[in-house]
Amino acid sequence: MSTLEELLPENLHHAYIIEGDIESIPVQLRTFLKKRKYIDESEIDFLYQSFDSFTISDVPPLNEWNTTHAVSLGKKVCIINTKFINHEAQQSLLKMIEEPRPNTHFFFIIPKASAILPTVLSRVHLIKLISKNSSPTHPLTEIFLTAEPTERIQLIAKIIEDTKKNSSSAGLRFEAMELMSSIEKYKHSELKNQKNIKNNAYTTIKQIEKCRLYLAYPGASVKMLLEHIALVL
Repeated sequence: MSTLEELLPENLHHAYIIEGDIESIPVQLRTFLKKRKYIDESEIDFLYQSFDSFTISDVPPLNEWNTTHAVSLGKKVCIINTKFINHEAQQSLLKMIEEPRPNTHFFFIIPKASAILPTVLSRVHLIKLISKNSSPTHPLTEIFLTAEPTERIQLIAKIIEDTKKNSSSAGLRFEAMELMSSIEKYKHSELKNQKNIKNNAYTTIKQIEKCRLYLAYPGASVKMLLEHIALVL
């Protein structure tokens, strides 16, 4: 796995999305930025925030922080880690990203960048820091793919019930995204290796791409999106 030292240039871009572990990367990044003299010991121009889900209501305070002037090293750094950034928040962040203030740097750390709008991705640098220990597939992928449609629907109900007991709505959306992405990888493998099922695999991939983007819309039903995938497989 590449390190931040290898992936971040000497002169930092104004905005980054880092895909990877939202628990460990903020610590590594903070240490790295102190070493590079982007953050001093006072941390007066440093903002760190952690969210379960980053929504449009979280944007105004960030905009306000963005308008203030640096008072220490002449540089400002913001690190935000979150499981999810919904579409309204992404749209609201666009202006801040499109019109960056001098010497101000934003880092958004998320588990998956696949639900980020193309308009946002085109204006940031995307870095993928995937742990060696991370599983390439969701543990229920094979069961989901080999089950009958009615069994998939039952499995979805269990996933939702179990996740709601132990996590939040953002955690449920992340779980759904993990499963969709894992199925998508499997279907890409089918496209590559078995020509006779190309049409089905291609259709499924396109449907997953749409559903994964819908996951970031406020009010989107995780259950309905997963059930749709269950029926198009």
